[in-house]
Amino acid sequence: MSGQRGVLLGWALLSVAWAVPWAGIARADEPLRIEALMREMAAAPGVIARFEEERHLALLSEPLRSSGTLWFSRPSSMARVTEAPLETALLIDGETMLFREAGGAPPVDLSGDPTARMFLEGFVVIWAGDLEALRQHYQVALAGNVEDWTLTLRPRSGRLSNVVEHLRLFGHSGALHGLEMLEKGGDVTRTRLEPLQIDEPVTRDDLRAAFDSQGPP
Repeated sequence: MSGQRGVLLGWALLSVAWAVPWAGIARADEPLRIEALMREMAAAPGVIARFEEERHLALLSEPLRSSGTLWFSRPSSMARVTEAPLETALLIDGETMLFREAGGAPPVDLSGDPTARMFLEGFVVIWAGDLEALRQHYQVALAGNVEDWTLTLRPRSGRLSNVVEHLRLFGHSGALHGLEMLEKGGDVTRTRLEPLQIDEPVTRDDLRAAFDSQGPP
C-alpha cells in the first residue's frame, strides 16, 4: 500500500477520534484548555457520526467529494464506511486494520502500513485522554474559547512529518464541526462532521456488521 493511502486512512482514524461534542467543558466566554478537551474524549462511551469530505488536489480543478458514516467503540476500535461516490469500508479492531474497496472485493490487511500505524497510535492516545502521549506524536496548539476554537496538531515523527504539514480541528459551542489536513505538497482534505450518537456504547459487533455490509448495522 502506498504511503499516500496510509495518510488518508490515518486521517479517517482521527476524524472518528474527534467526532464528539464537548458540552460543559467551560463557559462560552472562558478560554478553552486542552486538558478539558482530553478529559471529554476519555469520557465518551462511543461515537456514530456522519461525515462529508472534500479533497483538494493541486492537479485537479474540482475537489474529490465523499460521504458516509463513522463508528467508534472503546478502547480502540472503529469503522468508517464511505457510501458515495464509491462504497468502501475501513475496520480497525485492536492491532488489525482491514480495508475493502468497492465491488465486494476481499478485504486487504493494512496492519503493516507504517504511516497508517502512526496515525493509529495518535488515535488511541486521543481516545485515552493522554495529553502527554499526544504531545509525543504532535506539537499541540489550542486557540479560542468554547464558542469558537481551533486545535492545530503538527506531526513530530519523521515519516508523518514528511507528508503532513498540519492537522487542524475547528469547533463551535462545544462541538467539533470540521477538520483539515494540509499535506506538504499543498493538497488539502477537509471533513465536516455531524454526530448522530455519542452517549451510548458502540460494540465491536456493530463495527464488524458495518464493515461487512458497507453500511449501517
